[in-house]
Amino acid sequence: AVLLGAAIGYGLGASQPAGVMTAPEAPAAPGGLEGEVTLGVLLPTTGDLSAHGEENLAGTRMGAEDFNAHLERVGAPWRMALAVEDTATNPTVALDKLAALNSRGIKVVVGPETSSAIRNIKGYSDSNGMVLLSCCSSAPTLAIPGDSAFRLVPDDSNQGHALARVIESRGVDALVTVNRGDAWGDGLSNSTYSSFASFGGTAPEPIRYNPEAPDYAATVSLLAERVAGARGDGAARVGVAMIGFAEAVHFMQSASEHDELKDTLWFGAGSTTKDPDIVGDPIAREFANAVEYTTVQVAVSNNAIYERVEERLSAEFGYVPSAFVHSSYDAPWIYGLAMLQLGSDDAGRIRDILPDVASRYYGAIGPAQLNDAGDLASANYEVWGVAGGLWERKGVYTHAADAVAWG
Repeated sequence: AVLLGAAIGYGLGASQPAGVMTAPEAPAAPGGLEGEVTLGVLLPTTGDLSAHGEENLAGTRMGAEDFNAHLERVGAPWRMALAVEDTATNPTVALDKLAALNSRGIKVVVGPETSSAIRNIKGYSDSNGMVLLSCCSSAPTLAIPGDSAFRLVPDDSNQGHALARVIESRGVDALVTVNRGDAWGDGLSNSTYSSFASFGGTAPEPIRYNPEAPDYAATVSLLAERVAGARGDGAARVGVAMIGFAEAVHFMQSASEHDELKDTLWFGAGSTTKDPDIVGDPIAREFANAVEYTTVQVAVSNNAIYERVEERLSAEFGYVPSAFVHSSYDAPWIYGLAMLQLGSDDAGRIRDILPDVASRYYGAIGPAQLNDAGDLASANYEVWGVAGGLWERKGVYTHAADAVAWG
Protein backbone atom coordinates (compact mmCIF):
# COMPACT_ATOMS: atom_id res chain seq x y z
CA ALA A 1 0.00 0.00 0.00
CA VAL A 2 0.97 3.62 -0.48
CA LEU A 3 0.08 6.72 1.46
CA LEU A 4 -2.31 8.93 -0.47
CA GLY A 5 -2.94 12.64 -0.13
CA ALA A 6 -5.51 14.56 -2.13
CA ALA A 7 -3.01 16.50 -4.19
CA ILE A 8 0.20 14.76 -3.12
CA GLY A 9 1.98 18.01 -3.70
CA TYR A 10 1.42 17.94 -7.48
CA GLY A 11 2.83 21.07 -8.98
CA LEU A 12 4.22 22.09 -5.61
CA GLY A 13 7.44 20.15 -5.72
CA ALA A 14 6.49 18.50 -2.42
CA SER A 15 8.07 15.22 -1.47
CA GLN A 16 5.38 14.31 1.08
CA PRO A 17 1.61 14.28 0.69
CA ALA A 18 -0.41 17.01 2.37
CA GLY A 19 -2.81 14.41 3.77
CA VAL A 20 -2.73 10.63 3.84
CA MET A 21 -4.78 7.47 3.82
CA THR A 22 -3.92 3.87 3.09
CA ALA A 23 -5.03 2.41 -0.24
CA PRO A 24 -3.70 -0.11 -2.76
CA GLU A 25 -1.31 0.96 -5.49
CA ALA A 26 -3.27 -0.99 -8.13
CA PRO A 27 -6.76 -2.48 -8.42
CA ALA A 28 -7.38 -5.05 -5.71
CA ALA A 29 -9.71 -7.37 -7.63
CA PRO A 30 -8.45 -9.63 -10.43
CA GLY A 31 -9.43 -8.29 -13.83
CA GLY A 32 -10.24 -4.95 -12.21
CA LEU A 33 -10.68 -1.50 -13.73
CA GLU A 34 -9.15 -0.62 -17.08
CA GLY A 35 -9.50 2.20 -19.57
CA GLU A 36 -11.93 5.04 -18.79
CA VAL A 37 -14.18 4.90 -15.73
CA THR A 38 -16.89 7.56 -15.88
CA LEU A 39 -18.39 9.51 -13.01
CA GLY A 40 -21.64 11.36 -13.57
CA VAL A 41 -21.69 15.03 -12.56
CA LEU A 42 -24.95 16.84 -11.80
CA LEU A 43 -24.44 20.59 -11.32
CA PRO A 44 -26.41 23.74 -12.19
CA THR A 45 -24.50 25.55 -14.93
CA THR A 46 -27.64 27.53 -15.80
CA GLY A 47 -30.38 28.99 -13.59
CA ASP A 48 -30.20 30.78 -10.22
CA LEU A 49 -27.11 28.90 -9.06
CA SER A 50 -25.19 28.95 -12.33
CA ALA A 51 -22.29 30.95 -10.86
CA HIS A 52 -21.81 28.43 -8.06
CA GLY A 53 -22.39 25.58 -10.50
CA GLU A 54 -19.60 26.73 -12.79
CA GLU A 55 -17.26 27.16 -9.83
CA ASN A 56 -18.05 23.70 -8.48
CA LEU A 57 -17.70 22.12 -11.90
CA ALA A 58 -14.23 23.63 -12.17
CA GLY A 59 -13.39 22.24 -8.72
CA THR A 60 -14.66 18.78 -9.70
CA ARG A 61 -12.67 18.81 -12.93
CA MET A 62 -9.53 19.84 -11.08
CA GLY A 63 -10.04 17.02 -8.57
CA ALA A 64 -10.48 14.44 -11.35
CA GLU A 65 -7.42 15.77 -13.16
CA ASP A 66 -5.26 15.49 -10.04
CA PHE A 67 -6.63 12.05 -9.24
CA ASN A 68 -5.73 10.87 -12.75
CA ALA A 69 -2.20 12.12 -12.16
CA HIS A 70 -2.14 9.98 -9.04
CA LEU A 71 -3.40 6.94 -10.96
CA GLU A 72 -0.55 7.40 -13.41
CA ARG A 73 1.90 7.74 -10.55
CA VAL A 74 0.83 4.44 -8.93
CA GLY A 75 0.61 2.59 -12.24
CA ALA A 76 -3.14 1.94 -12.27
CA PRO A 77 -4.43 0.89 -15.74
CA TRP A 78 -7.49 3.16 -15.72
CA ARG A 79 -8.39 6.83 -15.77
CA MET A 80 -11.34 8.80 -14.45
CA ALA A 81 -13.65 10.59 -16.92
CA LEU A 82 -16.60 12.89 -16.19
CA ALA A 83 -20.05 12.94 -17.81
CA VAL A 84 -21.40 16.40 -16.95
CA GLU A 85 -25.12 17.20 -16.92
CA ASP A 86 -26.66 20.63 -16.25
CA THR A 87 -29.51 20.50 -13.70
CA ALA A 88 -30.50 24.12 -14.54
CA THR A 89 -31.12 24.75 -10.79
CA ASN A 90 -34.34 22.78 -11.31
CA PRO A 91 -35.18 19.61 -9.33
CA THR A 92 -37.28 18.19 -12.18
CA VAL A 93 -34.44 18.62 -14.64
CA ALA A 94 -32.07 17.02 -12.11
CA LEU A 95 -34.20 13.86 -12.08
CA ASP A 96 -34.28 13.74 -15.89
CA LYS A 97 -30.50 14.10 -16.03
CA LEU A 98 -29.95 11.42 -13.36
CA ALA A 99 -32.15 9.03 -15.35
CA ALA A 100 -30.13 9.87 -18.47
CA LEU A 101 -26.89 9.00 -16.66
CA ASN A 102 -28.40 5.75 -15.40
CA SER A 103 -29.48 4.81 -18.94
CA ARG A 104 -25.81 5.06 -19.93
CA GLY A 105 -24.80 2.75 -17.08
CA ILE A 106 -23.36 5.61 -14.99
CA LYS A 107 -24.40 5.04 -11.40
CA VAL A 108 -21.69 6.88 -9.43
CA VAL A 109 -22.53 10.58 -9.37
CA VAL A 110 -20.95 13.78 -8.06
CA GLY A 111 -23.81 16.07 -7.02
CA PRO A 112 -26.38 17.36 -7.21
CA GLU A 113 -25.70 20.74 -5.64
CA THR A 114 -29.03 21.66 -4.07
CA SER A 115 -31.13 20.00 -1.40
CA SER A 116 -34.26 20.41 -3.54
CA ALA A 117 -32.59 18.40 -6.29
CA ILE A 118 -31.48 15.65 -3.90
CA ARG A 119 -34.95 15.42 -2.39
CA ASN A 120 -36.42 15.01 -5.87
CA ILE A 121 -33.95 12.42 -7.17
CA LYS A 122 -33.06 10.47 -4.03
CA GLY A 123 -35.86 7.95 -4.42
CA TYR A 124 -34.74 7.17 -7.97
CA SER A 125 -31.12 6.89 -6.87
CA ASP A 126 -32.01 4.64 -3.92
CA SER A 127 -34.11 2.27 -6.03
CA ASN A 128 -31.71 2.09 -8.97
CA GLY A 129 -28.55 1.18 -7.06
CA MET A 130 -26.86 4.55 -7.55
CA VAL A 131 -24.74 6.67 -5.21
CA LEU A 132 -24.64 10.47 -4.87
CA LEU A 133 -21.90 12.63 -3.32
CA SER A 134 -22.92 16.28 -2.98
CA CYS A 135 -20.59 19.21 -2.43
CA CYS A 136 -23.21 21.52 -1.04
CA SER A 137 -26.62 20.13 -0.06
CA SER A 138 -27.28 20.71 3.63
CA ALA A 139 -31.03 20.46 4.39
CA PRO A 140 -31.48 18.71 7.77
CA THR A 141 -34.47 16.74 6.42
CA LEU A 142 -32.09 14.88 4.09
CA ALA A 143 -29.83 13.62 6.88
CA ILE A 144 -31.04 10.02 6.43
CA PRO A 145 -28.87 7.04 7.48
CA GLY A 146 -28.56 4.23 4.95
CA ASP A 147 -29.72 6.08 1.83
CA SER A 148 -27.74 6.65 -1.38
CA ALA A 149 -26.91 10.34 -0.73
CA PHE A 150 -23.68 11.46 0.94
CA ARG A 151 -22.82 15.12 1.56
CA LEU A 152 -19.44 16.79 2.09
CA VAL A 153 -20.95 19.52 4.28
CA PRO A 154 -22.66 19.32 7.68
CA ASP A 155 -26.45 19.52 7.65
CA ASP A 156 -27.94 22.96 8.30
CA SER A 157 -28.83 22.33 11.91
CA ASN A 158 -25.15 23.28 12.30
CA GLN A 159 -25.14 26.30 9.97
CA GLY A 160 -28.42 27.63 11.37
CA HIS A 161 -27.07 27.47 14.91
CA ALA A 162 -23.83 29.18 13.86
CA LEU A 163 -25.68 31.92 11.96
CA ALA A 164 -28.02 32.51 14.93
CA ARG A 165 -25.01 32.81 17.25
CA VAL A 166 -23.44 35.37 14.88
CA ILE A 167 -26.69 37.35 14.85
CA GLU A 168 -26.98 37.24 18.64
CA SER A 169 -23.37 38.39 19.00
CA ARG A 170 -24.20 41.55 17.03
CA GLY A 171 -26.70 42.54 19.70
CA VAL A 172 -29.83 41.68 17.74
CA ASP A 173 -32.81 40.96 20.01
CA ALA A 174 -35.50 40.46 17.35
CA LEU A 175 -34.97 38.48 14.13
CA VAL A 176 -37.17 38.44 11.04
CA THR A 177 -36.30 35.57 8.71
CA VAL A 178 -37.25 35.34 5.02
CA ASN A 179 -36.43 32.27 2.95
CA ARG A 180 -36.95 30.67 -0.44
CA GLY A 181 -39.66 28.05 -0.26
CA ASP A 182 -37.73 24.85 -0.91
CA ALA A 183 -36.14 22.03 1.10
CA TRP A 184 -32.91 23.91 1.69
CA GLY A 185 -34.50 27.29 2.46
CA ASP A 186 -37.06 25.85 4.85
CA GLY A 187 -34.48 23.73 6.68
CA LEU A 188 -31.91 26.48 7.21
CA SER A 189 -34.53 29.10 8.03
CA ASN A 190 -36.16 26.90 10.66
CA SER A 191 -32.80 26.04 12.18
CA THR A 192 -31.76 29.70 12.31
CA TYR A 193 -34.87 31.19 13.85
CA SER A 194 -35.42 28.33 16.31
CA SER A 195 -31.78 28.56 17.49
CA PHE A 196 -32.09 32.32 17.85
CA ALA A 197 -35.27 31.91 19.88
CA SER A 198 -33.52 29.37 22.12
CA PHE A 199 -30.91 32.06 22.89
CA GLY A 200 -33.70 34.26 24.26
CA GLY A 201 -34.34 36.40 21.18
CA THR A 202 -37.69 37.16 19.58
CA ALA A 203 -38.17 35.25 16.32
CA PRO A 204 -41.57 34.96 14.63
CA GLU A 205 -42.33 32.32 12.00
CA PRO A 206 -40.25 32.95 8.85
CA ILE A 207 -41.64 34.57 5.71
CA ARG A 208 -41.59 32.05 2.86
CA TYR A 209 -41.39 33.11 -0.82
CA ASN A 210 -41.62 31.40 -4.19
CA PRO A 211 -38.13 31.45 -5.74
CA GLU A 212 -39.71 31.37 -9.22
CA ALA A 213 -41.78 34.52 -8.65
CA PRO A 214 -41.21 37.24 -11.28
CA ASP A 215 -40.30 39.76 -8.55
CA TYR A 216 -40.14 39.96 -4.78
CA ALA A 217 -41.78 43.34 -4.16
CA ALA A 218 -44.72 41.90 -2.19
CA THR A 219 -42.42 39.73 -0.04
CA VAL A 220 -40.11 42.66 0.66
CA SER A 221 -43.07 44.86 1.62
CA LEU A 222 -44.23 42.20 4.08
CA LEU A 223 -40.68 41.99 5.41
CA ALA A 224 -40.67 45.76 6.00
CA GLU A 225 -43.97 45.46 7.89
CA ARG A 226 -42.56 42.71 10.11
CA VAL A 227 -39.44 44.76 10.88
CA ALA A 228 -41.56 47.81 11.75
CA GLY A 229 -43.74 45.59 13.92
CA ALA A 230 -40.73 44.25 15.80
CA ARG A 231 -39.58 47.78 16.50
CA GLY A 232 -43.08 48.72 17.59
CA ASP A 233 -43.00 45.83 20.04
CA GLY A 234 -39.93 47.33 21.69
CA ALA A 235 -37.00 45.57 20.05
CA ALA A 236 -33.80 47.54 20.51
CA ARG A 237 -32.02 46.07 17.48
CA VAL A 238 -33.79 44.17 14.70
CA GLY A 239 -32.03 41.83 12.30
CA VAL A 240 -33.08 40.27 8.99
CA ALA A 241 -31.90 36.80 7.96
CA MET A 242 -32.29 36.38 4.20
CA ILE A 243 -31.98 32.70 3.25
CA GLY A 244 -31.70 32.56 -0.53
CA PHE A 245 -29.52 32.12 -3.58
CA ALA A 246 -28.78 34.54 -6.43
CA GLU A 247 -32.12 36.29 -5.84
CA ALA A 248 -30.51 38.01 -2.83
CA VAL A 249 -29.40 40.72 -5.27
CA HIS A 250 -33.01 41.35 -6.36
CA PHE A 251 -34.15 41.36 -2.73
CA MET A 252 -31.57 44.01 -1.89
CA GLN A 253 -32.57 46.12 -4.87
CA SER A 254 -36.20 46.05 -3.74
CA ALA A 255 -35.35 46.47 -0.06
CA SER A 256 -33.34 49.60 -0.84
CA GLU A 257 -36.68 51.36 -1.45
CA HIS A 258 -37.77 50.79 2.18
CA ASP A 259 -36.20 53.02 4.84
CA GLU A 260 -37.30 50.53 7.48
CA LEU A 261 -35.08 47.85 5.91
CA LYS A 262 -32.06 50.08 5.26
CA ASP A 263 -31.85 50.77 9.00
CA THR A 264 -31.57 47.08 9.90
CA LEU A 265 -28.71 44.60 10.16
CA TRP A 266 -28.94 41.89 7.47
CA PHE A 267 -27.52 38.38 7.56
CA GLY A 268 -27.27 35.54 5.06
CA ALA A 269 -26.18 31.97 4.45
CA GLY A 270 -23.16 30.37 2.86
CA SER A 271 -25.00 30.35 -0.47
CA THR A 272 -24.40 34.11 -0.79
CA THR A 273 -20.99 34.34 0.88
CA LYS A 274 -18.53 36.09 -1.45
CA ASP A 275 -21.23 36.35 -4.15
CA PRO A 276 -19.64 38.64 -6.78
CA ASP A 277 -23.05 39.88 -7.96
CA ILE A 278 -23.87 41.42 -4.58
CA VAL A 279 -20.81 43.66 -4.73
CA GLY A 280 -20.98 43.97 -8.53
CA ASP A 281 -24.48 45.48 -8.66
CA PRO A 282 -24.37 49.19 -7.60
CA ILE A 283 -27.72 49.16 -5.77
CA ALA A 284 -27.12 45.85 -4.00
CA ARG A 285 -23.56 46.88 -3.09
CA GLU A 286 -24.73 50.17 -1.53
CA PHE A 287 -27.49 48.38 0.37
CA ALA A 288 -25.18 45.58 1.58
CA ASN A 289 -22.77 48.21 2.87
CA ALA A 290 -25.54 50.08 4.67
CA VAL A 291 -26.98 47.01 6.41
CA GLU A 292 -23.54 45.50 7.14
CA TYR A 293 -24.54 42.33 5.32
CA THR A 294 -22.94 39.39 7.15
CA THR A 295 -22.87 35.69 6.21
CA VAL A 296 -21.37 32.40 7.33
CA GLN A 297 -19.77 29.60 5.36
CA VAL A 298 -18.13 26.32 6.32
CA ALA A 299 -14.55 26.95 7.39
CA VAL A 300 -12.23 24.57 5.61
CA SER A 301 -8.68 23.71 6.58
CA ASN A 302 -6.08 26.12 5.27
CA ASN A 303 -3.76 23.34 4.15
CA ALA A 304 -1.57 23.09 1.06
CA ILE A 305 -4.31 21.36 -0.95
CA TYR A 306 -6.87 24.03 -0.04
CA GLU A 307 -4.46 26.80 -0.97
CA ARG A 308 -3.59 25.21 -4.31
CA VAL A 309 -7.25 24.77 -5.26
CA GLU A 310 -8.11 28.32 -4.25
CA GLU A 311 -5.11 29.79 -6.09
CA ARG A 312 -5.86 27.99 -9.34
CA LEU A 313 -9.61 28.60 -9.36
CA SER A 314 -9.25 32.23 -8.26
CA ALA A 315 -7.00 32.77 -11.27
CA GLU A 316 -9.54 31.02 -13.50
CA PHE A 317 -12.55 33.06 -12.34
CA GLY A 318 -10.90 36.38 -11.49
CA TYR A 319 -12.21 36.30 -7.90
CA VAL A 320 -12.06 33.99 -4.89
CA PRO A 321 -14.81 31.38 -5.39
CA SER A 322 -17.03 29.98 -2.65
CA ALA A 323 -15.75 27.40 -0.19
CA PHE A 324 -17.83 24.72 -1.93
CA VAL A 325 -15.18 24.40 -4.65
CA HIS A 326 -13.06 22.54 -2.10
CA SER A 327 -15.64 19.85 -1.37
CA SER A 328 -16.24 19.70 -5.13
CA TYR A 329 -12.53 19.02 -5.58
CA ASP A 330 -12.54 16.30 -2.92
CA ALA A 331 -15.59 14.41 -4.29
CA PRO A 332 -13.84 12.71 -7.26
CA TRP A 333 -10.90 11.88 -5.01
CA ILE A 334 -13.08 10.09 -2.47
CA TYR A 335 -14.89 8.18 -5.21
CA GLY A 336 -11.62 7.40 -6.96
CA LEU A 337 -9.94 6.12 -3.82
CA ALA A 338 -12.92 3.85 -3.16
CA MET A 339 -12.67 2.47 -6.71
CA LEU A 340 -8.93 2.00 -6.34
CA GLN A 341 -9.43 0.09 -3.11
CA LEU A 342 -12.18 -2.11 -4.59
CA GLY A 343 -10.80 -2.53 -8.09
CA SER A 344 -14.40 -1.87 -9.14
CA ASP A 345 -16.80 0.96 -10.00
CA ASP A 346 -19.82 -0.93 -8.63
CA ALA A 347 -22.02 1.73 -7.03
CA GLY A 348 -23.37 -0.55 -4.32
CA ARG A 349 -19.91 -1.58 -3.16
CA ILE A 350 -18.68 2.02 -3.29
CA ARG A 351 -21.68 3.10 -1.23
CA ASP A 352 -20.79 0.48 1.40
CA ILE A 353 -17.17 1.58 1.89
CA LEU A 354 -17.53 5.33 1.24
CA PRO A 355 -17.74 6.29 4.95
CA ASP A 356 -14.59 4.31 5.72
CA VAL A 357 -12.70 5.83 2.79
CA ALA A 358 -13.81 9.32 3.81
CA SER A 359 -12.75 8.71 7.41
CA ARG A 360 -9.16 8.08 6.26
CA TYR A 361 -9.06 10.88 3.69
CA TYR A 362 -7.56 14.33 4.12
CA GLY A 363 -8.10 16.80 1.29
CA ALA A 364 -8.98 20.38 0.44
CA ILE A 365 -11.67 20.48 3.15
CA GLY A 366 -9.32 18.82 5.62
CA PRO A 367 -10.66 15.71 7.38
CA ALA A 368 -13.75 14.23 5.73
CA GLN A 369 -15.21 12.15 8.57
CA LEU A 370 -18.90 11.47 7.91
CA ASN A 371 -21.64 10.95 10.50
CA ASP A 372 -24.23 8.16 10.55
CA ALA A 373 -26.36 10.01 8.00
CA GLY A 374 -23.45 10.23 5.54
CA ASP A 375 -22.90 13.98 6.05
CA LEU A 376 -19.74 15.78 7.12
CA ALA A 377 -19.71 15.29 10.87
CA SER A 378 -19.13 18.85 12.06
CA ALA A 379 -17.49 22.11 11.07
CA ASN A 380 -16.53 25.56 12.16
CA TYR A 381 -17.86 28.52 10.17
CA GLU A 382 -16.12 31.58 8.81
CA VAL A 383 -17.96 34.89 9.12
CA TRP A 384 -17.87 37.14 6.04
CA GLY A 385 -19.31 40.56 5.39
CA VAL A 386 -19.51 43.40 2.88
CA ALA A 387 -17.54 46.52 3.81
CA GLY A 388 -16.44 49.29 1.49
CA GLY A 389 -18.02 47.49 -1.44
CA LEU A 390 -15.91 44.37 -0.97
CA TRP A 391 -16.22 41.01 0.74
CA GLU A 392 -13.96 40.57 3.75
CA ARG A 393 -13.51 37.93 6.43
CA LYS A 394 -14.90 39.15 9.75
CA GLY A 395 -14.29 36.27 12.14
CA VAL A 396 -15.01 32.62 12.88
CA TYR A 397 -17.63 30.61 14.74
CA THR A 398 -16.09 27.65 16.58
CA HIS A 399 -18.30 24.60 17.04
CA ALA A 400 -16.56 23.33 20.17
CA ALA A 401 -16.82 26.68 21.98
CA ASP A 402 -20.21 27.62 20.50
CA ALA A 403 -18.89 31.15 20.19
CA VAL A 404 -17.90 33.78 17.63
CA ALA A 405 -14.43 35.32 17.58
CA TRP A 406 -14.48 38.57 15.62
CA GLY A 407 -11.48 39.92 13.77
